[in-house]
Amino acid sequence: MKIKSFRIPEQIVLPGLVVKVRQVAPSELDLGGGSGAWVYDEDGLAVILLNKAKALAVQRYTLLHELQHVMVDYLDQSIERYPRSFQTKQMCKAAKR
Repeated sequence: MKIKSFRIPEQIVLPGLVVKVRQVAPSELDLGGGSGAWVYDEDGLAVILLNKAKALAVQRYTLLHELQHVMVDYLDQSIERYPRSFQTKQMCKAAKR
C-alpha cells in the first residue's frame, strides 16, 4: 500500500498525553547526524524531534521508533502511579517450567 501524501503530524493525542512532533535542523538534534530523539519539554509534554534533512520515509520510521519510546515510558509511569489500574495474573505451574 503506497501513501502518496503522508505528512508528519504536528502532534499525536493519546489518552492522557499529547505528543508534540517537531521537524528540526540537524544542528538542533545534537546526535551527530542521527534521525531523531524524544524529550520532555518544560510543560512536561513529550516532544519527538525529527531530523528534517532526512528523507520522508526515514522521518516516518523515526517517528514510529521514537513514539515506541514514549509509549514505554508512559506505560511505566502509569503502572507506577496507578498500580491498581493494571491487573496481572499469576502464572500457572505448567507455564513456570
